[in-house]
Amino acid sequence: MRTKAGKRAARRFKSLFPCSGERVEHPALDADEIVVDEGQDFQQLWWIILETALSEERRLRVFADSNQQVYGELEAPPADLELIPIRLNQNLRNTKNIHAVAAEHYSGFPITAIGPEGTSVEWLEVESDQHLPRVLVQKLKELVNKQEWLPGGTALLLPNSELAEECRILIGRTDIDVTDADEMSEDAVVIDTVRRFKGLERPVVLIAFRSGDRGTSEYAYVGLSRASSHLVVAGNMEVLSWLE
Repeated sequence: MRTKAGKRAARRFKSLFPCSGERVEHPALDADEIVVDEGQDFQQLWWIILETALSEERRLRVFADSNQQVYGELEAPPADLELIPIRLNQNLRNTKNIHAVAAEHYSGFPITAIGPEGTSVEWLEVESDQHLPRVLVQKLKELVNKQEWLPGGTALLLPNSELAEECRILIGRTDIDVTDADEMSEDAVVIDTVRRFKGLERPVVLIAFRSGDRGTSEYAYVGLSRASSHLVVAGNMEVLSWLE
């Protein structure tokens, strides 16, 4: 009998991979090789589904990074999956200043940023979580209109979809166009959650942390490392002290 958690996992897999069920009617769709990225976020049931989509001469390649595990505990991949660690020692995305901040929440072998020093990371202290939306929108307007960063190169990242939607509504009252992580545009600022933006980047990132986000190093590392050129971090005094 399937549990409620199992049913939810199956529905989520189906929404992410809508063609996965076609192999039942079309055995020719069996894959000789499947490549999985962000494997640290895959649920146990997903591995089982993927294995059924492989041919007999199968090969499953998985790329994972435990430092970017933002969906809870890592679930074990198939037992016969041979794990070969690939150690990255150079950061090609972030400036040295951004790398130094993100590295405080990274665990593993040392990584060196080989890019320029870049601008200093901005720390934007907010009195309370309730004040975050308006402070963030005001700062976003400053980045685009006064500092003249391109909208298409700018992202506002939030801890949840409710806060992201509230910021979209406020920005919608300005002349700044807004989009999300699914429909990125050269003319619009991305406003979305950190989790949905994982794996992506923008030259400029404004990111908010709430009191409840303290202690979640994976979430902090993913969020702080999304900016390649300029990073602005917003939160109350306790949160900023933890992040710094």
